Amino acid sequence: MLKTRTWIALVCAAALISGVLSLRLLTGRREGTVVEVMQDGAVIREIDLSCVSAEYAFTVTCPDGGENTILVEPGRICVSAADALGILLARVLLGSMFSGAMMTLFYSLSGGLLCWLVMLPLRRILTKQQIWVCGVLGAVAHNVGQTLAAIAVFRTLAVAAYFPLLVLSGILAGLFTGLCAQFVVSRAHLTEW
Repeated sequence: MLKTRTWIALVCAAALISGVLSLRLLTGRREGTVVEVMQDGAVIREIDLSCVSAEYAFTVTCPDGGENTILVEPGRICVSAADALGILLARVLLGSMFSGAMMTLFYSLSGGLLCWLVMLPLRRILTKQQIWVCGVLGAVAHNVGQTLAAIAVFRTLAVAAYFPLLVLSGILAGLFTGLCAQFVVSRAHLTEW
């Protein structure tokens, strides 16, 4: 078994490598490149960003009925709106099916839906400098949803004893996720988040 110092060194090395790769990817953008918009592995639109003179947007409709709005500006492109609910439902359903644990569907769905319901109005209220708040509140809402699902499944309030620990871990995980999202949004110069 590895010693504690070895584990700490491995985690620090992984964090350092991840940070360097993230900075490289986020600062390595080039102006005036050709962008391929893909759907299901096929190129549906090719845009030369050096030729774009005015801002415009277009919508990509997914086979499942979801939509993503793509905003094109001179020298850059971003997804300005996406069907987050559709992505959530697909991820939860496929994750439960492929893991072979359909019971996780109930927990994941209740946590994910409550998180989505909390984050949806926050997106309109909070600024790009407050994305971390959305991450924290979304994570706590996810924990609330999963705890309520566990109470419903086991028909006892005893499972709520884990709730304080879940909230603490949710705050830490949500803070990390929110800060990462805030960093990406600020570095990618997105017009909306």
